[in-house]
Amino acid sequence: MADNKTIKLKTESVRNKMIVIADADIIRNEVTRTGMGETPSPLGQDKYTGQIFGNTDFLINCLNYLVDDHGIMELRSRELKLRLLNKTRIKTE
Repeated sequence: MADNKTIKLKTESVRNKMIVIADADIIRNEVTRTGMGETPSPLGQDKYTGQIFGNTDFLINCLNYLVDDHGIMELRSRELKLRLLNKTRIKTE
């Protein structure tokens, strides 16, 4: 392919982000069928034990990483400190 002149092969790309996941079942919900109705289980729930794994959190973190252009992920881990007002000063003023 590299020697073919009709195909314009790129050897370098612009800076980008990519996440590779080997198993597509990470985004699959189990469905419980009762009679004529169907009820989807929460994402990441094991149908035998009922344990919920962190699939939802993982996928949300992946999407935030991929679309993060201005440090949104850093803002999520930032700790906020509450600054309480001075009660005596509030009463006087």
